[in-house]
This record gives sequence, structure tokens and C-alpha cells, in this order.
Amino acid sequence: MHSDDSLVLEDESGRVKLAGTVLLPSVYVTGIVVALHGKETSAGEFLVLDIVDADLPPQIELPLKSRLFSSECLLGKTKYVVFVSGLSVGSSACNPLQFQLLVDHITGQLGDEKEQSIAAQIVHVVISGNSVVVPVDF
Repeated sequence: MHSDDSLVLEDESGRVKLAGTVLLPSVYVTGIVVALHGKETSAGEFLVLDIVDADLPPQIELPLKSRLFSSECLLGKTKYVVFVSGLSVGSSACNPLQFQLLVDHITGQLGDEKEQSIAAQIVHVVISGNSVVVPVDF
């Protein structure tokens, strides 16, 4: 950061340079949402007296029973969440047989009785990054 750096407030109507000691240019970046309380100075700047940053609302804590998947969790039964990524469905690199094996394994269609009982404890499947490829010709 250079000593000549300053912050500017911009909207549809124009721009105004921000001034004041509560505002540090090194803390803020372009495009953030803030509320500024202040007044215009004779030099045409906006003197910032207070800043309110956009934030998430306070979270309401749920009772313990509703935070668990079911009452079985209270009895010590293990539950699983499956995370998968890199499936590349829709690309030439996608192997339909491997994808079907994954589906069959998660749904308990494969394996012996022990593996099927583990698959029965899967409560969520999270499919993340690099899982769908949209063809360029689309």
C-alpha cells in the first residue's frame, strides 16, 4: 500500500473520496458492501465517522436432538457422509462403468453383508468440484 492510496465511494450517481481516521485503505478492497455514517466536508470529501460491515445474521442454536440425523445417533450408531468430486460427468474422461460402480456401492447394491450394512448407514452424499462438464458444443 502506498501512502497516497485512498478509498472512494461509488454508486450510480458518482464518486466521492472518503476521509477520516476510522477508515484504513489497507483493510478494504473493491466491491465490498458497507454502510458509512458521516458528512460531506467543504473539500468535497465524505468524512466517515462510523462503519458498519455487512455480516451474517446471528445463528439460532437448535436443540441437541434436532441437530442430529436421528434418535439412533443418540444410541451410538455410526452414520456416514460420502464426499465425492472429480466425476467429470459429461466429458470423454468419464467412465460410465466406474460411475455406476460408485452408485451401486453407495446404494448398497455391491459387496458382502458387512459392506452393505455400512452403505445402509450413509445419510448424505455431497457431490462437489469437477463433477459435471458441459460440452463445448452445447
